Amino acid sequence: MATVQRQRRPKKKTAAKPTAASSGTPRRKKKTTKKPKPTPSGGKGFLGKSALQMVIYGPPGVGKTDFGSRFPKVGFIIDPQEEGIRILSEYGQCPAPIFVEEASDFETLLELAEDVAAGSYDVETIVFDSLTGMEKLCFHYHCREYFEDDWTAKGFYSYQQGPKNAAKVDWPRFLDALDAIRRAGINVLLLAHSTVKTYSNPEGPDYDRFIPYLDKETWQQTHRWAKAVLFYNYHVDVDKKGPRNKAKMETEERFVYAEWSPAYDAKNQYGLPALIETGGSGQEAFENFRDAMKG
Repeated sequence: MATVQRQRRPKKKTAAKPTAASSGTPRRKKKTTKKPKPTPSGGKGFLGKSALQMVIYGPPGVGKTDFGSRFPKVGFIIDPQEEGIRILSEYGQCPAPIFVEEASDFETLLELAEDVAAGSYDVETIVFDSLTGMEKLCFHYHCREYFEDDWTAKGFYSYQQGPKNAAKVDWPRFLDALDAIRRAGINVLLLAHSTVKTYSNPEGPDYDRFIPYLDKETWQQTHRWAKAVLFYNYHVDVDKKGPRNKAKMETEERFVYAEWSPAYDAKNQYGLPALIETGGSGQEAFENFRDAMKG
């Protein structure tokens, strides 16, 4: 079991606003809360192999949270706006996780991740829900520390300096904490919302595609970190009627897409098939994913 060594945080000093080319170590506030005493971690990896490090993204309501709740001995760390796991478990729509902790700010998020890696929770899987919300916490922290809470075009969003510098300076701290969890043998699942963006195609016409709802620089960092990026979506048939296409959905069947396509971003280093049928429930989704991993 890996032990995370916590560094003392320097006293807060007045910092100059970073430039697009700047890179430095962010200032962290001294902890004031006493954390639980570490206990032996329950992490065992997945199917007797190394721990998973995956991003699962898709539209709202497709079942990402339900899917994540089916993994072995799972705990959830959520952002303040993400209540899905609490509602689903309260109404018996998914198994109750071992714990649900809310990260009210970016520093709390890092501390919770460190506690998981140190074995403060007896889990085999940790789900961060949602990655979109975690990025927001990171941006709020960076804007406060370096731009004096100025969200205008003269501050955080001046030539996209804020998002770019947050991705270089602060977001890697979160990814490092995830690596510590993974080294402890605990599966790491990052759930993200999807959005549709136009891809500028240098070889032909531009086209729309699904990608995680994250800033470009943040997603590039996260994509490199992940061993698998899975796009989770409904199966939709399209009928062509006259000059317009009409979507219809006769079943609630859903699929996990594990290989890159012009229509969506995906990848996997686990040898998964390009398409995994997930049925109509989180339990079916997990069972089929598990069987695909075995295969």
